[in-house]
Amino acid sequence: VALGAPDAARDAVLAPVLRELVTNVARHAGARRCTIRVREAHGTVELMVTDDGTGGVRADGQGLRGITTRVEGAGGTVEIEPASERPMSTQRPGTRIVVRLPMACSGGLPVETAA
Repeated sequence: VALGAPDAARDAVLAPVLRELVTNVARHAGARRCTIRVREAHGTVELMVTDDGTGGVRADGQGLRGITTRVEGAGGTVEIEPASERPMSTQRPGTRIVVRLPMACSGGLPVETAA
């Protein structure tokens, strides 16, 4: 995936977030399939992890709380939603988590300025 110029602060946010999201799918979702998509659009990096698991995301879990804190601290957002557009069907609902970060982010780290 081409994301423009390397950005250590952005990558320091995305790498552990991706690791935690994939761990959640493997441990809790009961999924048969997981799709990871990364793209750049309008000065934002979007990381989307979608699974076909049982759904029922618990947003109060430590992992998702940590992801949200990390991403929001870097100026980004986290959306959690059912993956299926037909939640009342016989299809399992799955979960989709979308993380958006500015292309150049602070990584939640303090920024020093000259006085």
